[in-house]
Amino acid sequence: MLRDLGSKGNVPMTNDRTQPVPGGREPLGLRQNLESLDFREVGAEAGDAAANDFEVEDYREIFEHSLSGYALLEILFDEDHNLRDLILLEVNRSFESITGLLGSQVVGRRISESMPGLDIGHLKEAMAWLEAGEGEPYRFDQFVEGLGRHFELSVVASGRGQCAIFLADITDRLRAEKALEVQAVYFSELFERSPLAIVVLDNDDCVQECNEGFERLFGYPREVARGKSINRILVRPEEHDAASSISQKVLLGDVVDTEGVRLRRDGTTLDVRILAHPIRLGDENLGIYGIYSDISGRKRDSLTRLPNRSTFMERVEIELERASREDHLTAFLTLDIDRLKDVNDTYGLVVGDALLVAVTERVKETLRVGATVGRLGGDEFGILQMNLTDVGNAAGLARRLLAAMEAPFHVEGHRIHVGASIGIALAPAGRVEAKQLLSQAERALEQAKIEGRGIFKFHAADMDRRVQERMILGQELHGALERNELFLMYQPQIELPSRRVIGLEALLRWRHPRSGLVPPDEFVPVAEASGVIIPIGDWVLRTACEQAKLWQDSMALDLPVAVNLSAVQFKNPFFADTVVQALQDTGLPPDLLELELTERILVEATPAVKKSLARLRKLGVRFALDDFGKGYSSLEYLRQLPLEKIKIDRSFVNNLEKDDSDAAIVSAISVLGSRLGLRVLAEGVERSSQLDLLAAEGCNEIQGFYFSPPKEAGEISRLLVEGSESISPSQCDN
Repeated sequence: MLRDLGSKGNVPMTNDRTQPVPGGREPLGLRQNLESLDFREVGAEAGDAAANDFEVEDYREIFEHSLSGYALLEILFDEDHNLRDLILLEVNRSFESITGLLGSQVVGRRISESMPGLDIGHLKEAMAWLEAGEGEPYRFDQFVEGLGRHFELSVVASGRGQCAIFLADITDRLRAEKALEVQAVYFSELFERSPLAIVVLDNDDCVQECNEGFERLFGYPREVARGKSINRILVRPEEHDAASSISQKVLLGDVVDTEGVRLRRDGTTLDVRILAHPIRLGDENLGIYGIYSDISGRKRDSLTRLPNRSTFMERVEIELERASREDHLTAFLTLDIDRLKDVNDTYGLVVGDALLVAVTERVKETLRVGATVGRLGGDEFGILQMNLTDVGNAAGLARRLLAAMEAPFHVEGHRIHVGASIGIALAPAGRVEAKQLLSQAERALEQAKIEGRGIFKFHAADMDRRVQERMILGQELHGALERNELFLMYQPQIELPSRRVIGLEALLRWRHPRSGLVPPDEFVPVAEASGVIIPIGDWVLRTACEQAKLWQDSMALDLPVAVNLSAVQFKNPFFADTVVQALQDTGLPPDLLELELTERILVEATPAVKKSLARLRKLGVRFALDDFGKGYSSLEYLRQLPLEKIKIDRSFVNNLEKDDSDAAIVSAISVLGSRLGLRVLAEGVERSSQLDLLAAEGCNEIQGFYFSPPKEAGEISRLLVEGSESISPSQCDN
């Protein structure tokens, strides 16, 4: 409390320090001023202890060593009794230390001069407060610009016409408080504006607070999320235990950095990275600070939004562990889209990408509960089928997928036909590594492609051996051409009923230095898969043209030579140029070259391929359709493409005498060829009974061991020299 200053509690004031106080009293000196202070109040304000029995000198000692700055001031008023200024009468050491002002410099001077920038308005309010006898010191804080510091000041009455000011430098404290405020704003902004989803949980995993990023990522407004268990709203039921174990680790003081799948409010899932920190105050757990970031871009394929290869394989590993624990059979299927590259080459990557999206949706529609799909890369998809009762479940899924892929796709205004091949590997209840299962499925897929595409194959133990053998074969095949291990044989094509040789088919053979003759059906698929079929095919074409030209020049025989073409060769954009160059270099007339196409080539024929066919046909090159009826037979191809001959596949000829259905097919093909103006040749004729039936059905030409097996060029030359208008089986066997 302030010292009692009179019946009204007013502070007697002087107009000037040199003028007497009203009432005729002289201004109080320092000793009197010190005596007039109520040290129990003022000392407490200064933070010091004071005793009522102290002498003035004791009080002086207290104030000199007080931690608070102290100044005794005389109050100056103008003629209208308005505060004009204050005169510094006495200051203590702390005042000097706090303000940097020495007593010898400021005592006797006005405070406005000594502390420029101190707001006189605050001092006026202080005088009014003291005059009103409010009973408490008048406190305010202010930045004093002249001193560059911020002070907290307390003004108390100190006798007639005087007052005392206690001050403390609060600059550092205010700076610290400001820094805390700024830091709080920074953290608040970081929390709210962060692109990451941030959540604060209590010790029971219930949401206390979350930011805008959390709302965006998971779709939960904070007012909905607050108070709810984070695991109940974000975690799939089967993963609750795993999520709870994360929380337990964090509450024990660990920082957990992991990845997982979390649910959005709409039921969709996200791949997220989860960073969880404990919130602790000393030894007390306050909760968990969780940060979620969407890693779907890294975990999912950007086009199809399916799990990418690495993510899918991680899930496969998890499911295999579960299947092992629960004693379940699991199947891994690899599905490869046929002819995707042709779609890209023909219609562009935009259409190709749209096709992949459409394929993805169709695959997902085909799958049932208990199966998951991912994109392994390019045109290959991985499918994991869980909880199988038997192998038939996997076979049934493969059939459904193949059927789904056979139906046309309507993409970007185009009607596109693709197919698929599937490889299947089974994981019994025993533990199997995901990579091992993938490897087995891909080997089965490779076998399915080799056997004609559009089918599925299960992995078998001997596939690993066959894959290794094919790898070795492919490596050796790369140098076979340079080592002169490849050569051509020729098989006559016979006209009916004249039995004249009307052409020769060039057949590629490989004489391996250790293994002897390697069957074409073993090495040709390897050559196609490795791409070495391109240079080998070019060599076959040129060699056959050279031989046909030699027979023309040396024997005056205009016998067309038929050359088999691979689908891989036709996809080469320079194929037509290669054919033209071979004809020009060898001098062989174009009408003496017949190119045999497979139905696969026709099915996969892009506009560029069709353009090449038309260019060569215009030049005079002949075209025949090989193995008709074996694969994708369609009358549309016979109508659209420049064919002159169709060749009935040997599978229909083999049992011609015993199988009425084969006989009916041969008859239908012969009639079809006749109606379309196409010659019909039957392959694989080995018996006279077959020959008779084919002649009766109207087949124009035959080819097979009945007349001659494939022979090298020299033997064919002798056969042609000895031959006449017609040829008999006995002549060919000599």
